[in-house]
Amino acid sequence: VDLFPDIQSPRSPNWNTHFPDKHWFVNVSGIYGPMNSTSTIFSDFLYRRRLQTLQTVDEYIDQLTHQLKASGVIDNTYIFYTSDNGYHLGLFGLALDKRLPYEDDIRLPFIVRGPGIPQQDYGSQRTALVANIDFAPTFLQLAGVTIPDSMDGKSIVPTFTDSSQHLRDTLLIEYHGEFSECSGVCGNLSGVACWAQTEYKQPPFWGGKDFCVCQ
Repeated sequence: VDLFPDIQSPRSPNWNTHFPDKHWFVNVSGIYGPMNSTSTIFSDFLYRRRLQTLQTVDEYIDQLTHQLKASGVIDNTYIFYTSDNGYHLGLFGLALDKRLPYEDDIRLPFIVRGPGIPQQDYGSQRTALVANIDFAPTFLQLAGVTIPDSMDGKSIVPTFTDSSQHLRDTLLIEYHGEFSECSGVCGNLSGVACWAQTEYKQPPFWGGKDFCVCQ
């Protein structure tokens, strides 16, 4: 708990600022002004805690690679290092979250090592546009399994040895809001799933109008 005692969350150009041209969530949040000292202290505290937690991840990776070497399979094993989402701390004056359509939230760390990747390419970067929908097709190809046509993603294996490989031009980024299960709201419709969806009215306060979505 004593690691990184003086470090702060990154002060990027959009840190604790308000841009009225952004979407409504960010724009309405600007009504409350920039983060106050309490929010800033908490945001920095959370950043330190996240860095401290990552030290445990580093230890696990070190233990895993040593075990793979001791077992003699390190040269026949792929290791993927990634995440499910990004995170922002102070972006546009919002202390913390992960659900906005901006770089801080949608970009992921993505590191791969394994057989077939030239050692001289270790540490190099690829510019292909990759998303988490590409993980499953990639793993299937590495396992020698046929990739179903129904899968949305694409295998990124070709990029391992060819940095010029192009996968796509665009990606669709979506967020569907918060849902919680409800019962009886939609009536006695057979085969219908009902969810109570919360409509956010005044960020950063949670709550608002509840309504039922039947599908």
